[in-house]
This record gives sequence, C-alpha cells and structure tokens, in this order.
Amino acid sequence: MSITSLALLVLVIGAAYFYLGQRTILGQRASGSVKVHSLPHYYGLWAGLIATIPALLLLVVLSVGDGLLFKQMVTQFYPPEVLEQDFASQAIVFTKIMNVVEGIQFGTPEPFIMEAGEAWIRWQATADTLIAVIVLAVSILAGFFAYRQINPEFRSRNGVERIILWILISSSTVAILTTIGIVLSVLFESIRFFQLIPPQDFLFGLEWNPQFEGAERAGSGGGTATYGMVPMFVGTLLISTVALVVAVPVGLFSAIYLAEYATSNVRAFVKPLLEILAGVPTVVYGFFAALTVAPLVKAAGEAIGLEVAS
Repeated sequence: MSITSLALLVLVIGAAYFYLGQRTILGQRASGSVKVHSLPHYYGLWAGLIATIPALLLLVVLSVGDGLLFKQMVTQFYPPEVLEQDFASQAIVFTKIMNVVEGIQFGTPEPFIMEAGEAWIRWQATADTLIAVIVLAVSILAGFFAYRQINPEFRSRNGVERIILWILISSSTVAILTTIGIVLSVLFESIRFFQLIPPQDFLFGLEWNPQFEGAERAGSGGGTATYGMVPMFVGTLLISTVALVVAVPVGLFSAIYLAEYATSNVRAFVKPLLEILAGVPTVVYGFFAALTVAPLVKAAGEAIGLEVAS
C-alpha cells in the first residue's frame, strides 16, 4: 500500500471516529437528563484528531526511517574495494542500486548491485506491509481510546484547543527552523565561495562568465570562469529602470482615471480585473513575456536589421 493510500485510509478512520463521537454525545444530550460540557462537534473532533494525528506522524517517521535503515543494510553487499572508496564513489554505486530498485538499468550492472537491488525490493515490500499494519492499528486503537473518553462531563473543547495550539506551534517552529536553515546554508556556502574567489573580484569584477567548471577551479587559476557581479548589478538596475518607466505612468494614470473620471459601471468592471492582475506573481508575467513577447521583439528587430537577443 502506498503512503498516499495509507494516509487517506487513516483520514477515513478519523472521519469515522468523528462521526461516532458526535453521534454518541448527541444521543446522550437528546435524552435531556444530562448537560454536556462542550458542543457536540468538539467530541467528534477529539476522537477524530486522536485517531489521525499520532498515526500520520508515525507514518512519516517510519516512511523516512526505513529508507535510512535500508541504506545502511545494503552496504553488506558492497565488495571490500567499494567500501574503501570515497563518499562520492559510494554514492554512485548507491545510485546504481536505486536504479535497479526502480527498474532503470543502463547496460548490465555488476552482480553485487543486482543482489543489493533485489534485497532492497524485498525489504521494501516487507516494510510496507508492517508500516500499514502498525499505522492502521495505532489509528484504530488511539481513536477507540479517545472514543471511550467521551461523556457529558469530558472537556473535549479544551482538549481540541490544546491539540490545535500544538499544531500551530509546531508549524511555526518548522517555518522558523527552515528559515534558519536556509540562512545558515547561504552563509556557509558564501564563506566557502569567498575562500575560493576573492571578494574584490566578485564585487568589482566586470565579467560574469561562470560556465560549469566550478568556483574551486576558477579560484585556483586553472579555469576560465569569472564571477564579476558588476554586470549583474547593472543588468538588474537596467531592467528595474525599464520596468519603472512603463509601470509607474500606466499604474498612476490608471488609478487617477478610475478614481476621478471612470463611471461606476466601468469602475466596477475594471477594478476587480486590476486587483486580479496585481495578485498574479511577477514570475508568471516574465514567463509569459519570454514565450510570447520576446519572439515578437526578436523578429521585429531582425526585420530592420538589428540583432535582438531573445
């Protein structure tokens, strides 16, 4: 069973517990002899969330962990000469094994690669079955435990609000850690880059020609790549200036027309269209221009004898 199918099945189990929890408390409230603490849907949410969240978290952990475990186990098939190779060479061997697992073969792989790939396939099939059984069992048992807690005195609203609060905290924590990771990654790679390329050459160089040979070779003087940022700065300023020359008058005059001269019918039609256009990411406009406007500009330039880059 695929991860997506298993996750959907867990959500179905959670929805079933939501229905059972809400129906149970509605039946008790309908008798009129008891007063419930929370609204009925909170009891359903409590059972549904408890049946869903732990199982989905366990699914993520097991799905990531089995690949890491198999990656360590597959090294038992490596010959001694492969184990003595560096990390990059072993990564190439591992890629060949994964190609066998995915059914992609170029030529005839080495026997140990075929054995490792076939073993990975067997391990994966067994792991998929175990993960499905464990995740479904956790979902059903956790939901049943939450369902047994449902009674008129149970403070389900407080429990649901705590769960939602922890979900929000976890989401914000992931976003913060991701941002920190991006910043640190850029920082460390920048430090490594400037150890190879002098900062003054990067900031004041007049030629940008990185090619595909890497900064390490260029910094050692053995390559022809150059990393001067002045052309990039000038190009950015040029593009920004051209964009402002077009956008400022058009936007300003459009706003003046809609505010002072347009009729109510025209304003009611044009203003929503402009708001939609403003909400479209600029990269979409750039992609549209590269596919449609750029060929027209190039053809027009060639028609009058000018070389226009597309």
